[in-house]
Amino acid sequence: MASTILKNEILFLTGTSHLYTGAILAEDHNFLMDGRNISDTLYITGSMGRDAGLGPVLERYWLVSTGVAVYAPSNYALYFNYTENIHPQSGSLNRQFCLKTDTEGTLHSKSSPARRSLDYTLCVGNLNSVHNFSINQLLGNQSSNKLKRPSAELFEKPIWSVPSDKTSQEAILDYAARISNGNLSLSHIIISNWEQYLGDLTFDQERFPDPTAMFEQFKTLGFTPVLSVTPYVSIMSERFQEAVNGDRLILDASGQVPGLVKVQRGMT
Repeated sequence: MASTILKNEILFLTGTSHLYTGAILAEDHNFLMDGRNISDTLYITGSMGRDAGLGPVLERYWLVSTGVAVYAPSNYALYFNYTENIHPQSGSLNRQFCLKTDTEGTLHSKSSPARRSLDYTLCVGNLNSVHNFSINQLLGNQSSNKLKRPSAELFEKPIWSVPSDKTSQEAILDYAARISNGNLSLSHIIISNWEQYLGDLTFDQERFPDPTAMFEQFKTLGFTPVLSVTPYVSIMSERFQEAVNGDRLILDASGQVPGLVKVQRGMT
């Protein structure tokens, strides 16, 4: 493992070790960087799809299998790139991972000026110890409580995803009941389309008249319900203006107005 500072970037040469990123990769829903070549990419959440880059799960955290962890705080714009190539003489595999910051300040909020250097924490040691320290002391410090390990059921049992055409309380409960009656393994069931507009963070009362009763029925059937949320806020949602007033949105290149993007369910 070697590292070098190059202007506003830090370059890690990972050799033949394995690099895991804190962002789910939209191409194949994976966290392992092996076998990829990714040019300079802004480290922000995206949607799933082969050309989408990064998906909706994102932490500024990277772990190398040799026992190295890198953590960067979320208070400045961040880019990354990753390349793999074969050395022409030795035939060995070279891997390079690079972090950069936005020196122009075009992707910062109005209250956060552009940074001229990277801010990051580097941990080296035993792989398990480094990862546990990072989870509890670095990532865990983002909130008042330390991060909890996910339920073992997420890895041991299937995760059921409600089909896109099941968009009402009645249809979703019928879908869950058919799974239960089929004597299939029950664990978590993910509901994606439950808001009227993306970012509402409240149930669409027309389609979900009694969410409490729905959750009780899930419990009776043996499911743990999960609500899917996105990093987007629809311009039609009341939350959009709240986010604008609170300076909580990524701005466009002008640095004055929110950067808008079109997703399947409208402009956000």
